[in-house]
Amino acid sequence: MAAASLSSINIRQKQYCCSSPWLGASSILFSNNQSRALLLKKSPLVVVRVKMEKGYVQMDEECRLVSSATGNINGYSNNHPMITVNVDLGPRSYPVYIGSGLLDHQPGLLSRHVEGKQALIVTNSKIAPLFLDKTVNALKQGNPQISVDTLILPDGEQFKNMESVMKVFDAAIKARMDRRCTFVAVGGGVVGDICGYAAASYLRGVNYIHVPTTFMSQVDSSVGGKTGVNYRVGKNLIGAIHQPECVVVDTHTLNSLPNRELVSGFAESIKCGLVRDGQYFEWIENNLQALLAR
Repeated sequence: MAAASLSSINIRQKQYCCSSPWLGASSILFSNNQSRALLLKKSPLVVVRVKMEKGYVQMDEECRLVSSATGNINGYSNNHPMITVNVDLGPRSYPVYIGSGLLDHQPGLLSRHVEGKQALIVTNSKIAPLFLDKTVNALKQGNPQISVDTLILPDGEQFKNMESVMKVFDAAIKARMDRRCTFVAVGGGVVGDICGYAAASYLRGVNYIHVPTTFMSQVDSSVGGKTGVNYRVGKNLIGAIHQPECVVVDTHTLNSLPNRELVSGFAESIKCGLVRDGQYFEWIENNLQALLAR
């Protein structure tokens, strides 16, 4: 199966993104001082307008090009559209891939970011039955030579500690992973923080990939490189800044969330609107019920 072509947006400062698969596979929102996407519901079409400094593009709900006034968008796929947001950090820049069904329908998307032939997937007991096999297959689709090991941690904030980090080290050492290995975090913010900090520390730093599966982690913790664990006297007192090789936001994973967790992610998006972008905040306010409908 051919990989879907990419749409690229470059973001030079902190970016916020959230997805709304309930309104159509191509529904993507961004908000920062350089880029903003507005999803406009025009029955029977859901139109995405990606607005940038030098123009915009519009796509319908099948992600077909409606109109274009910029050269920054370079491709579409009718079946499984994917947008790429480039986090511009100079030599440590990395892409954020956003779309529905990326783990199933984008062969090579993960493996292209694995430098060596070893990968360690870190997830938890709640996420593993849902997405562990999909992630293993996604890693091997593009490169069957990759050796994939897995570690399933218990679920919960109370396990965001050094004991869990040590379990990641134990799994990596047992598998004899070298400096060219890649850790892959599959889960919410807790899994991402544990795996990212372990990657920052193992052999003085190895690569890692984020596959966030909660709304909060997709719009917040998976981007920015903040990793760490809690200590007995406070939260996030031990950690490091360690940027991922890429972030894969598969919006299909949001279908597994209870409403409470979905709403918590929207709260973060609303906060971004309050702090930085009144128009974005107003748009969320006007479309909140439709966004929460599944």
